[in-house]
Amino acid sequence: MFNKLPIQSKLLDIKRKFISCLFILRILSLFFICLSLFYCKKNNSLESQFYFSNKNEILSLHGNWKITTNPDYNPIINEPQNDFLIGYVPRMWFNSGIKDKYLVSYNTEINFSNEILNNKFGVLVFNAINSNETYINGKLIGKKGIVSKDKFNIQNNAIPSLYPIPEGFLHKGKNQITIRLADNAASGGFLEAPRICEITVCEKSFNRFLLITGGTGFFMLFIGFYHLFLFLGNRKDNAFLYFGSGTIFHALVFFGYERIIYFFSEIFLIHFYVMNLSYCFGCIFVVLFIHSFVEVKINLISKFLLFCFALSIISTIFGGISVDYRSIHSRQVQVINIMILVPILSLQVIYLSIKAYKEKKVGSNLILFGFVLFIFTNLLTPLHILHIIPTKAFTLESSLILIICFTFALSRRTKQTSNKLLNLEKKYRSELEKEVFDKTKTLELYNKELKNINNMRDKLFSIIAHDLRNPLFALEEVISLFQDKHLKPEDLQKNIISLSQNLENNRFLLENLLKWSYVQLGYSTMKLEKVEIRKLVIESIQLHKSSFEKKKIIIKVLPKNTFYYYADEEIVRLILRNLISNAIKFTNKKGNIKISYGVKNYFAYISIKDNGIGIPTKKLKVFFENLRMEKNRKGTENETGSGIGLTLCKEFAERMNGKILIKSREKKGSEFTLLWKENES
Repeated sequence: MFNKLPIQSKLLDIKRKFISCLFILRILSLFFICLSLFYCKKNNSLESQFYFSNKNEILSLHGNWKITTNPDYNPIINEPQNDFLIGYVPRMWFNSGIKDKYLVSYNTEINFSNEILNNKFGVLVFNAINSNETYINGKLIGKKGIVSKDKFNIQNNAIPSLYPIPEGFLHKGKNQITIRLADNAASGGFLEAPRICEITVCEKSFNRFLLITGGTGFFMLFIGFYHLFLFLGNRKDNAFLYFGSGTIFHALVFFGYERIIYFFSEIFLIHFYVMNLSYCFGCIFVVLFIHSFVEVKINLISKFLLFCFALSIISTIFGGISVDYRSIHSRQVQVINIMILVPILSLQVIYLSIKAYKEKKVGSNLILFGFVLFIFTNLLTPLHILHIIPTKAFTLESSLILIICFTFALSRRTKQTSNKLLNLEKKYRSELEKEVFDKTKTLELYNKELKNINNMRDKLFSIIAHDLRNPLFALEEVISLFQDKHLKPEDLQKNIISLSQNLENNRFLLENLLKWSYVQLGYSTMKLEKVEIRKLVIESIQLHKSSFEKKKIIIKVLPKNTFYYYADEEIVRLILRNLISNAIKFTNKKGNIKISYGVKNYFAYISIKDNGIGIPTKKLKVFFENLRMEKNRKGTENETGSGIGLTLCKEFAERMNGKILIKSREKKGSEFTLLWKENES
């Protein structure tokens, strides 16, 4: 029992759909019955005449024409014919009761008022289905293709044309216009009525037709190719592929319907294949698109439609090969497509759109609106053919609206998909971002460290080659002179003082180099313990006593109290020694140096401030970055140095989880501050 319930529910669902389809078909049947009754009442007149009285108007010759299917009728002789029937224009032959004919002549009369007869006129033939000849009062004014009573000699060409009426062809009163149509598919006729107007008005109308029609077609092509390119960037969403392809085929059908293809090629088979194959492929892509968009598997009805349109494609191919079969294809296969398959396709699209709308799928409302409007305007097309409304029922506008609605629907769905992906990205970003950030930071540190090591290596070689070697050469030279007794005792005393200072500098440099080597090789370990800062400051000052006394520099240490901080004693000692040495080096004679220390905002600090020559603003911004690469600055008394000291200070401060802050103004002095977190761990 429980297994039967799903089957019963499916049968009920199919029954409801079938009843809905029957209801819609009944409404459509009533609609066309009413049109037919209206048409019968409207067209009970056998008159075939038109009146032209305003030179600024475009007279559309839609209405009753006299028609003969006699292939021997000669419009030049224009002898009265007993076999003339009354037919309506625009209309195709098989809708007018004309079957198995390949040449039909249309004749009507136009009365021109005397006031406008002096103007030049022209005839616009936009949508004759195939080859045509236009005559005014039995005189040929223009033709397209080859019109022949032998169907095998007919050369189809229905390019939209403007035929100027030469002077002297028109006369007062009644004028006869005859248009002969030939079609080797035996399904010719007019899709739009011919028009007559003053020549300048005709030219403007013709140019406007080409501009609007061509612009619309190329706009559709642009939208189609644009979505194909979007598909190349997102190949997982087939809706872009189906919509882009369907829009391109829709544009080709539009070009074929308006006979624009003949501008590119006058070969009929190209026009035939492009228009008919594009129509079938366009319908196939509509089926595929709607299922892809609403994310529903192709059901039985859609499979049936795909199969039927595939058969239509095969029929079109055979229609291009065989002239006899082409008439069957045009009169029967195309009618089945338009009257049966396309309505089923329309109902299927509307059903799936409504279902998607109920499921609140983004963009389904736009597709529903666009397709309902498109179907409604196409249902109004018979009103134009039956002369109930004078112009085409906005099929061009509805096509554009449909394409725009589909475009916006895809855009909204893409935006929704992008938002979903963005939310997923935000969800997993926190985990991935940390991992990527850590790895990137590690790589950057490795690269930076490698670059720094290379720079320091070059610097080290430079120091060893110059700063360490020169004092040793000087010492060797003094000893050599002393041994050869070329130096007097007083000169020796002076040289010994200078050599002593150089050797002290070398010792200081060697200590820095050794410390740097220990750090680079990983031998130096940090040892945090309570350190008496004032004691380290005083000891560091004493190491430079000779230097600052020689320059008569006053050094003040504040405060005088003793404080203990957790720090690495050797690191603090090395940093103090280098910073004090630097301050003395760049302070003028009789200058001042102030050393202070304490705790501020839970950070321990030691500050060395001088009133020396300072650092230029440009160099201050990238001080530590360029320190290793730049040539060392000389002091106020031309003191030299290796330049490695401040680099060591920065690296050792960072090893102690601290940093060195610099404040400086050129010619005003500098302040270097060692800052670290007071922490015993």
